[in-house]
Amino acid sequence: MRWLKRIFVALVVLVLAAAAFLFWTVRRSFPQTTGEVTVSGLERPVTVHRDEWGIPHIMAETSHDLFFAQGYVHAQERFWQMDFWRHIGSGRLAELFGESQVGTDRFLRSLGFAELARQELALMDPEMREVLEWYADGVNAYLDERQGVTLSLEYGVLGLQNRSYEVES
Repeated sequence: MRWLKRIFVALVVLVLAAAAFLFWTVRRSFPQTTGEVTVSGLERPVTVHRDEWGIPHIMAETSHDLFFAQGYVHAQERFWQMDFWRHIGSGRLAELFGESQVGTDRFLRSLGFAELARQELALMDPEMREVLEWYADGVNAYLDERQGVTLSLEYGVLGLQNRSYEVES
């Protein structure tokens, strides 16, 4: 009976430790929504206020800082979605999920979205292109700070299947 109690206590401790580790791992992937963050690349201070529904409202003194902060906040909250759609649009799902997606990639590439995007970018007004570059700089500033599960929980899960995948900035 004494051994049974010890085994039960050991199992409870093991389950609690696993739950604590899982909670810690999941929590690390959440975006920082309070306090201050120092981000290299901003020209002046920017304020991000989240309303009662968690929707960010960005206040900045310059257009550069506004779009930079928008890219940072989007990456903070949605980078997995952004990266996943980038892979869909360019027919590169196999990079994420392996050989099983090669056929899907062939089909997606036949749609020509990547080439269309390159053509659109070449025709874009220089001011609009600059705004997109500021936005991308904000996204990349976020990526420079994180990797794997700290980037998002999805990358932690993806790492279990595809350890060689590296996020492209």
